[in-house]
Amino acid sequence: MKSALVTGGAGFIGSHLVRRLVGNGVAVTLITRPQTDLSRLADVRGQARIVTVSGAGDIARAFRTANADAVFHLASQTRAAGASPVDDAIGRVCDDLLFLLSIVKAAAETPEAPKAFIRAASLAEYGAAPPPYREEDRLRPLTPYGASMAACSEFLAALAPSLPFRVAQARLALVYGPGQSASFLIAEMIENLTAGRGVEIRNPEARRDLMFIDDAVDGMIALGTRAGVSGIINICTGAGVSMRAAAATIASAAGADPRLVRYGAAPVSDGAQDLWGSPALAEKVLDWRAETTFQDGVVKTIARRALAPGQRKATQ
Repeated sequence: MKSALVTGGAGFIGSHLVRRLVGNGVAVTLITRPQTDLSRLADVRGQARIVTVSGAGDIARAFRTANADAVFHLASQTRAAGASPVDDAIGRVCDDLLFLLSIVKAAAETPEAPKAFIRAASLAEYGAAPPPYREEDRLRPLTPYGASMAACSEFLAALAPSLPFRVAQARLALVYGPGQSASFLIAEMIENLTAGRGVEIRNPEARRDLMFIDDAVDGMIALGTRAGVSGIINICTGAGVSMRAAAATIASAAGADPRLVRYGAAPVSDGAQDLWGSPALAEKVLDWRAETTFQDGVVKTIARRALAPGQRKATQ
């Protein structure tokens, strides 16, 4: 891969991907929208081409000038603070599905089409399906976010046979690491406990597939570079970590008093109680596996927190 076009490159996962691609000598073009906060890219802005788009014409021009070997589509709305479920769903159709289709259209119609189109999907699409989730499981999303991501996956899978490039979709685990917004629970625990502040875990027995950012980036790049691999592939650890165990691990790594962690008594989540996937297909077709244990990932995150550009201001 000599060149890549990235959407969502200013977000938590996207900024780490951009940094890795740039470090690998890949010519990177980022498509951003006018309201995008670029603070996470402060250390690489001079090494990547950033194009702000406001409509289909801008997107088409960005593709024509990028001449990208691969497209990495990570742009999505992760949280809609304060919105009702219906308003959240409407916003996601516009921000996630329609934007995805506009990117796919531009990629397909550019004179020099890319060789690969890699999209970041989510284990949240499986929802109420029993874990560990496998790619052939029926999707049963429980939240507007999961439903939106599932709709995007289904549309892209339906279009894939007619597109002039290989399409692969990475159903990612819950990714954590340096630079993540503290509006996400693992990042909130790390930020508060390293500062000696308390944190509340409302659903301590919920289990999540927690994957360190470096492993997620490895998986995305493997999908982008492994010719012949297409379809939907879980990029996950295969282990469900309870939030109680996660909090204890973080408190220990931070040297914090474990009494700073307060636990709720009952499930209060609007999503699945237990969420983790099987990485067997990724191991088979990509020779990829998550190498970082949760404990090691937390230690690395704490050590690198101060070096993560824009951590205090940016949101995923």
